[in-house]
Amino acid sequence: MWDRLYRGDKSRSQRGLGLGLSFVKAIVQAHGGSVTVHSTSGNGAVFTLALPLLPIPRV
Repeated sequence: MWDRLYRGDKSRSQRGLGLGLSFVKAIVQAHGGSVTVHSTSGNGAVFTLALPLLPIPRV
């Protein structure tokens, strides 16, 4: 799901490139954060983005 061009269910008619979540993960990680997902079949998914309150010092 986090890979570029990943497409979940191929039978869906929704258009898209499959790039969104890979970009989200890359940007959040670049800022020292993390992204997690909790999915329950038939009930959808909850995505959590966690970012640090203070900037990470660059070395």
